[in-house]
Formats: sequence, C-alpha cells, structure tokens
Amino acid sequence: MGHHEALQVVTLADEGFALPLAVFARTLLDHLGAGRPVALTVLDGGLTPATQEGLRESFREDPRLTLTFRRPDFGEATALSSTGRIPLLTYARLAAVSAVPETCDRVLVLDADQLVLTDLTRLRDLPFNGAAALAARDAFIPFVSSPNGLAGWAGLGLARDDPFFGAAVLVLDARVWRAEGLPAKTLAWAGLHAGELNTYDQDAFNAVLAGRIGELDPRWQVQPRVLSLAPGVTPHLGPADRARQLEDPWIVHFSGRLKPWLYRGRSRFDELFREALSRTAFRGRLEDRGLRALAYRLYDGPVRRAVYPLEVLVEGAVRRARRRSRPPV
Repeated sequence: MGHHEALQVVTLADEGFALPLAVFARTLLDHLGAGRPVALTVLDGGLTPATQEGLRESFREDPRLTLTFRRPDFGEATALSSTGRIPLLTYARLAAVSAVPETCDRVLVLDADQLVLTDLTRLRDLPFNGAAALAARDAFIPFVSSPNGLAGWAGLGLARDDPFFGAAVLVLDARVWRAEGLPAKTLAWAGLHAGELNTYDQDAFNAVLAGRIGELDPRWQVQPRVLSLAPGVTPHLGPADRARQLEDPWIVHFSGRLKPWLYRGRSRFDELFREALSRTAFRGRLEDRGLRALAYRLYDGPVRRAVYPLEVLVEGAVRRARRRSRPPV
C-alpha cells in the first residue's frame, strides 16, 4: 500500500451517535500520519442535515479527510431481526464493500463509538494470510459457546473454544468479498436465522466466514468496561494481556450501554473522549447530567462487577423474548 493511497474507512451512525462519530473522526485524524489521506464513509441511519454539517465543520480545515454520507445498503435481504437498542443499521456493515470504490482492495469497518489511538494504516496493512477478514475477538463473548454466543456453532464445524469475533473492528479483503458475494450471503444468513440471532450481524459474520477470520491482537479493540469486571469474565485474557490492553491500547471501544457521552465515567478513556469532543463542533453537548447519568455512574463500578453474571442471563432472556414477540423487518 502506498502512503498516498487513501485509507478507506466505513462506519455507521444515526442521530444518537453524532457525538461519538465526531470523536471517532477527530481521534482518527489525530493519529494519522502527516499527508496521509483518509476517505471516511458514514452509513447514515438518520443523521439530520444540521448534524452532517456539524461533522463537516469539525474537520473542514483538515485536507486529509474526505467525508461522505451514504444510505445503508441491505441488498435483497429480507426478514432482518432488529430488537431493543440494536438498530437495523447494524447489518449495513456486512455490505460495506459496496460503499467504497471498486478499485479498493481492503476496507476498514469500524464502529463509531471508539477512540482511535494509533495510525490506522497499521491496521489496514496487516496481512490476511488467506483469511477473508480480520477481526478482534468479542471480549464479552470470547468463545462461540459462550452465553449469548453463536447458536448452532457445532453444526458449522466449529469447536466449543473457537473464538467468537466482534464486528466493531473489521478489516475486509474487498476483492474476496465481492468475488464470493459475501455481502449477500451474510445478509441472507441473518434473514434466514433471524429467530436465533444473539448479536445480529455479528452472528452472520461468524457463521458465514467460519474458519476464514484472522484474529487481531486484542489491543485493536480494547473494551475498558469489560476490563473493569472480574478476570473470570475474560477467560481468554491472562493478566499480562489485560495489562497490555490498558497500557497500550490501539482502539478503545465503548461497547454496551455505558457510553461516555451519557454519563461522566471515571476512566482515562472517558477523559480522552471528552477532550477530543471539545475539539469538534459538538463541544458542550454531553448528556452527562440528570438521573439517568447518575444511575449509570453508580452502576459503573463495584455494583456492576458484582451483578454482571446476572446481567448476562437477564439480557439474553430479554433478547429472546423480544425476538419471539416481534416480527422481523
């Protein structure tokens, strides 16, 4: 890859993700090498014109960035399941290769609620070694057999302790995805198995690409909320692994409900989020006051550490109940 070839990055956002999207783009540019262009494509799940303009204004003075908003593409997929706080937009990442030029041979697909703390050309240039995609293991669901993991994993030829990959940080071999029709195949699988999905597009990604996903270093998707829980929650990570993630994270993902724009978190990563936000057009728009923010702050500590196993069981039961009660869309 030449240094002057634009880094192709695709992310997803609706109006509720305007603030983290601004922070994501700000930190991406902060750590990108001088003179290296980046094409950031936002799969738009309902951003208002004012929000789009605020994002453009935030980075107008940086010539490295080309910012594009595109409608999400679900191909011919039907009967996609969407429940609770997970929007239909999440499936659009499976068709991300359609959002970049045909000449692009690899694309980064990243969730918007993340801090980028290194030059993403390092991620883009990693070798595939025969894989169709690179991904980080899901820290909350480390194995296909974990609670809320991949239903039917054994029938896919997977072993109990095979990794279950998250979809928040992906490197896709765009040539393979186009040649094999993987966007259509993954979306079709999600529709066919809508009644048994636990993590929606992530399930489809793991199922259709079983055995063809290369595992990224966990520092490419550090989830600080999970590292604050008991070590038993992350049996795949030893003490040294956990220490490295905290000391030298490359991408930090604020997964789950505990978002840094909804309450004032205690970690240094929450502080980094607020600092980056202050350098965008969305400064001063944090929703970190009120009863909800207080509840999140109280929960994000010893309380959650104690009740997390129960949270997993309850969340899984609620998700299954919602699937049964709502028709797919």
